Amino acid sequence: MRYRLVRSLLVSAAIVALGPIFASARAQADSAALAAVVRGEATRFDFKGAKLGDSISLRRTTNGCERDNELRTHICLGQERINDVEVWVGLSYLDGRIWRVSFMYDADDFSKLLPAFTAKYGQPLSVSVEPFKTVGGAEYSNQVVIWRMHEGTLELRQRASRSDEGRGSINDAAAVLELEKRRRAKAANAAKRDM
Repeated sequence: MRYRLVRSLLVSAAIVALGPIFASARAQADSAALAAVVRGEATRFDFKGAKLGDSISLRRTTNGCERDNELRTHICLGQERINDVEVWVGLSYLDGRIWRVSFMYDADDFSKLLPAFTAKYGQPLSVSVEPFKTVGGAEYSNQVVIWRMHEGTLELRQRASRSDEGRGSINDAAAVLELEKRRRAKAANAAKRDM
């Protein structure tokens, strides 16, 4: 019981600490969903057997991997089919454990993916439409859908860096904090070497 309380407090602190990092849509988080996370009642994330925190030895890592030895991270990409849509899935590892699962897909396929994610993870916490403007000035609507999961926030965006590309991801909140700490230390070490 004490362990669950400590874990709940740590999760709550991580969510509060990560607030400035996440996009404005995440800031609209419903307090009832946050309370479910704290109580341990939120849905646990699982994508085709990959769970946040899984060991690298449990996942295939032979194709499309990049490694950063200083930060002890690497990313592996592969293609999956979700609801007859081809999706690039990235598994990001920190110290040999999955800390992020990311998705890339055609923006036109967003309406086919949303029902599949809703069927698996339940009704989203929030659905919003944001303006999206390209560098060339073209304007589109951009649907953003968010689920509050036990491990963090799952977000799908109809459009990401380009108008024809959608992206989604879920991050392990504690790993995000650890990675940011390592990036700051790496930058500080580089600055010392340059002096």
